Amino acid sequence: MANGNVHNAYPELPELAFARTTVAMADVVTYISNMAIGTPIKRAAYVIFRNESAAGQKGINNNYIGLQADGQRLEDRWTPFIAGTCVHPENMTGRLRRFICFRDWKTCIDILSEKVGSRGLYVGGFAHPYANMQINTDDDWPLAYWREWVLGDGAAPIPAPDKASLLQQYAAAVGVFP
Repeated sequence: MANGNVHNAYPELPELAFARTTVAMADVVTYISNMAIGTPIKRAAYVIFRNESAAGQKGINNNYIGLQADGQRLEDRWTPFIAGTCVHPENMTGRLRRFICFRDWKTCIDILSEKVGSRGLYVGGFAHPYANMQINTDDDWPLAYWREWVLGDGAAPIPAPDKASLLQQYAAAVGVFP
């Protein structure tokens, strides 16, 4: 499939070559620590960033959270922070997808934190529009993340190994953001 056959929500921006980018998790922690957001959102954003990016080692052109450009556009206020798009196989399916390429890695954390807050994807929140569940405890969070962010399916079960891994990552986040 040619790149032109993958829908592009940002046709006015350049198509860039795929580039693997990395960021140190210590830098991510410092950045999140200084954000004016609640601790539960910091914890969730940290775990999602860590999980989606293989601890900062598998960015796609400074996109560490898998934001795609073959669906709907982000709000216009984010467009100045987007360098372009690139086409690369999606991890879970191997299907070619178009990804947003950011000018700076910090922007994807800003967007992620906003999405975590607005979608209630944190302990104490009500995860929606897919999971449609209250997240009362740390133990509830992996299932909500799985349904809301990973699969977009409110009935999806989470495999036990994935839940265990996410619980371990979440416990680490509680240590990083007490």
